[in-house]
Amino acid sequence: MLFVFILLSALGYFLFIGIASLLGVHYRTNSLEPVIFLLIVLTGIALNINYKIKTLQKETKAEK
Repeated sequence: MLFVFILLSALGYFLFIGIASLLGVHYRTNSLEPVIFLLIVLTGIALNINYKIKTLQKETKAEK
């Protein structure tokens, strides 16, 4: 799970920078603001996905 989170964080960071540059926003490479923002957002997304997976596993076990 941690490896997937790190991989998604890296992909999300480059995706965010790409979308921001398309919109005309240019971030400095040494600026930590987008990195911190993305880590917070992706942590929330990863926890939400993890919760949904556990809920689905409980539902499938209950059906059997």
